[in-house]
Amino acid sequence: MTRRYSFQTLHHFDHDQKRALYTRIRRALKEDGVYLEGDYMVERREEEEAGFARSACLRREQGIPEGTLLHLDTPCAVDTQIRLLREAGFARVESVLRRGNTTLLMALRFGSRPRACRAGKPPVSGKNQDRRIASP
Repeated sequence: MTRRYSFQTLHHFDHDQKRALYTRIRRALKEDGVYLEGDYMVERREEEEAGFARSACLRREQGIPEGTLLHLDTPCAVDTQIRLLREAGFARVESVLRRGNTTLLMALRFGSRPRACRAGKPPVSGKNQDRRIASP
C-alpha cells in the first residue's frame, strides 16, 4: 500500500491547482493507495468565497499576477475539498477528524479494497501485478 500525506500546506492554492495536484497524487498511488490531507478548512462556502475574494483584491491592489504563489490563506470548505478530490478520481473520500479549523481527509484510490477484490477475485500478484483486472 502506498501512502501520501499533506499537512497544513494546500490552503494556499486555488481549486484548479488543487485538482491538478490531487490528480498527480492519485496517479502516483498504487491501487490500494491512501492519501491523507490535514489542512485548514472552513465550514461554509461563503467563508471560502470571502477568502478567495480577499486574495483577488490583494493581487489587484498590489499588481501581483494570477498564478504567482503567495502565502495567503485561502482555505476551502470541507465539502469543496472532498469534491475536488473526487473530481481528481479518488474513489472514496471522507472527513475522518475535525478539530477547530483543522480537518483530516482520507482519500482512497479505489475504495476500501482493490478492484480485483471487489469482483471476488484475488489481487493480481507476481510478474503481472501491474495489470488491472476489470470488474464484470
